[in-house]
Amino acid sequence: MTVGVGEESKARRGRTAAGSDAGNATVLPHLIANRAREYGERIFLRDVDGRSRTYAQLHEAAMHWAAVIRRFTSPGQRVLTLLPTSIESYEIWLGTSWAETFEVPINVAFRGKMLHYLISNSKSPLLIVHSRFLGNLLSITPVETLENIVIVDQPVANPLPPYKCHAFADFPKTNIEPAKSLQFNAWDVCLILYTSGTTGLSKGVLMPWGQLEDFAYNWLPLHTGDIGENDVFYTAAPMAHTAGRLPIYTMALINGEVVIREFFSPTNFWDDVRRFKCTCAFLLGGTAAMLHGFPPSDADAKTPLRYVGMVPLFSEVEQFKQRFAVKVSTLFAQTEISIAICSDGWNLRDNKSCGRVRPGFEVRVVDEFDRPVGPGEVGELVVRPSAPWRSMLGYLDNPQKTVEAWRNLWLHTGDAFTYDVEGNFYFVDRLKDAIRRKGENISSFEVEAEVLAHKAVMLCAAVPVSSELAEDEVMIFVQPKVGMNIDPRELFDFLLPRMPYFMAPRYIEVVESLPMTETAKIIKSELRARGATATTWDRVKAGIKLTRSS
Repeated sequence: MTVGVGEESKARRGRTAAGSDAGNATVLPHLIANRAREYGERIFLRDVDGRSRTYAQLHEAAMHWAAVIRRFTSPGQRVLTLLPTSIESYEIWLGTSWAETFEVPINVAFRGKMLHYLISNSKSPLLIVHSRFLGNLLSITPVETLENIVIVDQPVANPLPPYKCHAFADFPKTNIEPAKSLQFNAWDVCLILYTSGTTGLSKGVLMPWGQLEDFAYNWLPLHTGDIGENDVFYTAAPMAHTAGRLPIYTMALINGEVVIREFFSPTNFWDDVRRFKCTCAFLLGGTAAMLHGFPPSDADAKTPLRYVGMVPLFSEVEQFKQRFAVKVSTLFAQTEISIAICSDGWNLRDNKSCGRVRPGFEVRVVDEFDRPVGPGEVGELVVRPSAPWRSMLGYLDNPQKTVEAWRNLWLHTGDAFTYDVEGNFYFVDRLKDAIRRKGENISSFEVEAEVLAHKAVMLCAAVPVSSELAEDEVMIFVQPKVGMNIDPRELFDFLLPRMPYFMAPRYIEVVESLPMTETAKIIKSELRARGATATTWDRVKAGIKLTRSS
C-alpha cells in the first residue's frame, strides 16, 4: 500500500517552503538574526533558574561563540559538544553554524567505549564541554584527531593532556561578526546527530536545515493556528536528540518564548508550568504516564498548559486530556526523516495510532523483500518525502549504510507497523533491537558488548521487557562460560560504571543456554516472550536506586 502523496497544507503554502532558493530567511540562524533586528529586546529564552536571553542577546552570544570556534576550526569541520540542556547550548549551536562548522552533540551520559567511538568517528578537532562532564573524558584513551577543548563555565583547573584546554571566558568579544554574505539554505547541514546504534555501531546522521524546519513546524500542529506569539514552550529534552533542538526553532518561527529545564522532573513540571506560564510542551516516552500517575488534584485543570505533543500515546491519554484540560497531538518520525505520520491536528483517532500520512510524504508497510503488505498485516515501515530536503543527507562517512537505509529508494525505518483500511498507522515493535528507557533509545548491541566484557560471560542477549510506564526496562540473559558462575549482583556492579545510568539493566537472568537459530543467532523473540520470572534477579527488589550520577 502507498498512501499520502499530496500537496502541502494551505497553512504551509502561506510560508516560504523549505528547500526553495528564497527560503533561507526561515533557516534558524537567519531567523534569529532577523528577530534580533526586529524584536531585539523581546525575551526569547528563559531557564528555570531565572536567567534569560533576548533575541539580541542570543544572536550576540552566538557571534561570540562563532569567533571562538573559528580559532580552532576551518569551515566544514565538525565541532563536538558535551553540554547540558541550557541557554548556552543553544548559543553554541548557532555559533557553530555562523562559524561554518557542524555541531556533533554527545549524549552527556556517554563514557567508555561509546564516548571514545563517537569522538573518534566524528574526527572533530574541537570539543566544547561543560566542566561537569570533563570526568567523562577520563574514562577513555586520548583521541588523536581531537586537539582543543573549550570549557564553557569556568577557568581551566586541571590540564587534560594531550588536549589543549581553554576557558571560554578568556576570549574577548572581538571580531565576532562573520561574513555578511554567509547564507544558510535548506540543503545545508545543521547538525550531525548520532543514532542509538540499534543494529551496530552508532551512525552520524547528516541533518539538513530543511528537514529540521519541517520538523519544527509540524511536531506541534502550528497549522491549526492555536499556538502563536503569546505562547510559551516548556522543554527539558536532551541536546543530543532532535527533540532538544526543536523548541527554539518552533518558537522562533512564531515569535514565541522557550523555558528550559535541564532534565525532565515530574515533581517540578507543574510548578515550572505555573511559574513561567507555559502553554505548550512535548512529552516523550513515559513522561506523560509519570505526570498522570500523581494523585488527582482540583488544580489539575487550572494550569496554563493547553497544548501537548505526546510520543508515544499511552492507554489513558483521553483521561489525561480531560484531567489537565489539554489538547494532544502525536506523530511518527526519526532522526533520519521528518514527520511522515501524525494526528489530524489535535484530533486523535485512538490511543494507539500514530496518525495518518502527512501531505508531502509517501509511506508503505512492506515485507522483508520490500513488497507492500495489506491492512492488518505486520511489516516494516518505509518512508520517502515527495518534497526535497526533508530527510537526512546520509550517514557521516558511511556511504554503505546510507545506501542500505535507502534500499529501493525508500528509507527503511527498521520499525514494525500495521495500518487499517482508513489509513491509520500503528506502531507494533522495533525490528531493530532497540530498547527505550528514560527517554533514550538504547542499543542492545552496545549493552551486550559491555556484558561480554565480564570474564565469566560467554553469551548474552539484551531485550526490552514491559515497564509500569509507557517504556521498556532492560533485561539481560547471560550464559556463563564452562565451569564458571555468574552472580547477578556482582555482574550489575561490574556494568554500572561502564555504561550510562539509563542503560543499566533492571533484570538479569542467568541461563544454561540461549536459544539459537541454525546460523547461531540468538532468538531474541523467545527471550522477549519469556521476560522476567520469579527467579529473575530484579534491581528494584534488590533495593538499588539509580540516578543520573550513578
